[in-house]
Amino acid sequence: MSPSLGVAFTVVVITHPELLRIASYDFIIAGGGLAGLVLASRLSEDANTTVLVIEAGPTGDDVRSRIDTPVIAYFNGLMHSQYDWQHITTPQANLNNRNISCEFLRVAGFVPLLIHSAPTYLGPGGKVLGGSSAMNGMYMVRPSALELDAMAKVLGDMDGAAAWGWNGMYNAMKM
Repeated sequence: MSPSLGVAFTVVVITHPELLRIASYDFIIAGGGLAGLVLASRLSEDANTTVLVIEAGPTGDDVRSRIDTPVIAYFNGLMHSQYDWQHITTPQANLNNRNISCEFLRVAGFVPLLIHSAPTYLGPGGKVLGGSSAMNGMYMVRPSALELDAMAKVLGDMDGAAAWGWNGMYNAMKM
């Protein structure tokens, strides 16, 4: 039985690519991260629309308790595991050929994402259904007023453009 994620959205896990040949889809979304799943959910609100989400990583069901508990996901998470893309950089000429790395410092209390020059690990990239959001402990950095107001300005006279500015978004973020 497939888990239900909403009114018209049902997950069917296909582990053998040859099974994809037996059906056709209106939309195919590459990546089962947060954005891909939100898009799939919205598209599938129309019961006549079929959506396929292709995710390179596993479902994460076997580590769900670690994913669903933010403090565990953040401080004792899934980095350096099969659920992490483990991206690395190439040597940077202007850093004496060192690699750039982003790591979560695992110390008591909440610490920000730090950028330093060793080792080569770039930071968590979720290779799991839910993407990086499934492994980042619900860590969120709010965009600045400058960024949000610039986005609203790009939208110009479009209906609802002002809602994308700082005032509109800040009110939504406080909820």
